[in-house]
Amino acid sequence: MKSISDKRYRPIFPSGDVTYQSESTKERLEQYLKIINTALVDGCQLHESVTSPRDKELMKSLVSLANDEKCGLNAYYCDSPLEMMNKIKMMGENECLAHFVVNMGEGGTHYSAFEFLKKDEKLSIIGIEPSTTRSLGAGLLAIRTSQAVKSVLPDASFIFIETDLQRSNGGCGIFSLFLVKKMFKERTAMLELHEKNISGAFESYNGVINQNISDTLIPPSFMKHAQSPKRLNYYLDKNPLATKLVINNKGETLKERQSRLIVTIENKGKQITYSNSIEVKRKIEIEKLLSKYIARDTPDLPSESPDNQIKTAQS
Repeated sequence: MKSISDKRYRPIFPSGDVTYQSESTKERLEQYLKIINTALVDGCQLHESVTSPRDKELMKSLVSLANDEKCGLNAYYCDSPLEMMNKIKMMGENECLAHFVVNMGEGGTHYSAFEFLKKDEKLSIIGIEPSTTRSLGAGLLAIRTSQAVKSVLPDASFIFIETDLQRSNGGCGIFSLFLVKKMFKERTAMLELHEKNISGAFESYNGVINQNISDTLIPPSFMKHAQSPKRLNYYLDKNPLATKLVINNKGETLKERQSRLIVTIENKGKQITYSNSIEVKRKIEIEKLLSKYIARDTPDLPSESPDNQIKTAQS
């Protein structure tokens, strides 16, 4: 893919905004997919002013689609940590497992992924942060979640695990959607984390477990979309057994997969080499959602009546 000098892809919209209020969801999906494909072909990184509002608009539908695809996922989208906590509180007395893509609430847009487990009358909430709490959005989300847990379910155990997968702006929604699915798939590893969380085994600061410790906790599959080659190397250095682990149907290791998706761009005079894997993931998610709307809008062919079938057979 070619390098782009001093800018990321930021298409101009006739309406002056990313979304067209007069368009149908299907039309907006088609337009968004076209923009995504153009950026991938041209080797550009989409600007957050393009991805952030679009991803936010579509997130509820993307989470709903994930529920359709994975029986038992039990995933929800919430606009704030407090909304998530109120949903958890309403889930009743039964043991349950639920997942959440959660926005930071007032003052901006940043998402993290969460898993809630109730087992043996104990409550555990684990957040998986795509970036680190050094960024403002992630930091506020961590603080607000900790406050919401203490306010609504003070007996619940809570940790917020940094991953440092995300190094670009505007990708946190797709990262969080991916992480929700991975938490569900890695049920054995997540159950172990919940049990440790409930027992108080983790040392944290206001619930936050930083990247240095989290690398010993998160499964290798969580690193699939790590954007920075250095970041992935750091993880593999701490988890040498993951170096040769096959992580997809192509028979690739984490390093091989990342190498296949490496691109180089220039931004603000600096050359940046990174994996555009999460951008490819966004394309796949939007394609699936668009297919759902196309199928919904395609009328079924009318079936022939028995009389017509007889006439056809006799002719």
